[in-house]
Amino acid sequence: MNQVHPLIVSRFVLVTVARLPWCVATVAALVLLLSPARAQAGGLRLAAEFPDVTWNGLTRKLSAQRFVYVGVQADRSQKGQQAVAHYRLRDLQERKVVDLPIPFRALPKSHAQVLGRTDPLGEVVHTDGQVTSLTYNATKGYQTTATYFCRYDHRTHSFSELVKLTDWNDSQHLEDIGFDPLDRYFYYATALNPAGNVKEAGYTALVLGRVDLHTRAIDWTMKVELPKRAWPLRLTSGPKVFSADGRKLALVEYNDRGLQGDHPANPQQQVLVVDIPSRQVDRYPAPLTAYGVMFSRDDRYLILGSNQTGEIVRIDLQKKRVDRRVKAKKLIHQLVPTASGESFLVLSNTQLASPKVVEVRRVADLSLQTSIPMRLLYAGNDGVAPYGIAGVGGRALLL
Repeated sequence: MNQVHPLIVSRFVLVTVARLPWCVATVAALVLLLSPARAQAGGLRLAAEFPDVTWNGLTRKLSAQRFVYVGVQADRSQKGQQAVAHYRLRDLQERKVVDLPIPFRALPKSHAQVLGRTDPLGEVVHTDGQVTSLTYNATKGYQTTATYFCRYDHRTHSFSELVKLTDWNDSQHLEDIGFDPLDRYFYYATALNPAGNVKEAGYTALVLGRVDLHTRAIDWTMKVELPKRAWPLRLTSGPKVFSADGRKLALVEYNDRGLQGDHPANPQQQVLVVDIPSRQVDRYPAPLTAYGVMFSRDDRYLILGSNQTGEIVRIDLQKKRVDRRVKAKKLIHQLVPTASGESFLVLSNTQLASPKVVEVRRVADLSLQTSIPMRLLYAGNDGVAPYGIAGVGGRALLL
């Protein structure tokens, strides 16, 4: 067995395994090592135990390989206004929890005037530990009017100029796509519906764009027309997925049995695979509620997993066709590629469904390799709605 290096986390546990097919973690403050043979036998070996830290908010990645958001705590001024926000991050590379302070009260007055607020709080979308990227929503009254991009340099304690990403109105608003796997760009989309009801009635087109995280320049845009339907669809919620080389982006349309029964989608819901350098879009049929989305590590395949039906679909991006379908367990929440690239984890909501396991499937044929009982990973708890974050070149998995 290859050497295992445990990483420090809070309430979540993480292990790194060099080139093993997969690795796992548990929510207790324990670091566990699990090999394929031991998983089938139901055995775990304790690797380390660490103290907890306070967690609040939605856990999410803030860089491709290194930083994971834990939560935020605000220091307030005497008037009760936001002064400094202390973001708590897990540093997977340095194996520690770090504090990332951002003094929002130091935002230039010119920025506050543009944003329409004296005390605006930005949304952190990326950090490299020295410079943090944020988005700000400008408001008028209680309505969002535009979204801007800005950077805060922790070395010089200064904010950059604002860069407008898009205006908001009845017929358009912003969709956050996220940063690419190389930590070079932040991508976003302007969702459009000329009928003036984009929030209620779905999208008829998307205008994709990206900001260079270093220069703040918008250096790439493209418009993607969506299928003409009587009832337009939206995109699935949650993080959007890039190929490992950052050249392709998968955008999945959302549909479910209820919507399909009331307003049948014709054509059916699709996944749009955007080739970023060439601005070409390939379109493939997608299963209902395809919450599970992942590219294989060699970027040949795109794999989708349905929450409602449990179907897993593989698309061969070289041959440009769906080449394999299998029936798995229902309530699929996420697909996570493993470090080896040979297999992937199927994370499902076992609070509502059985069997209460994490499936490990092969990329080569989607077949079931093994099942890991959920209570072995989550300290005796069968019912879990897990979320996985991979980092450090895929050698670390945080559950």
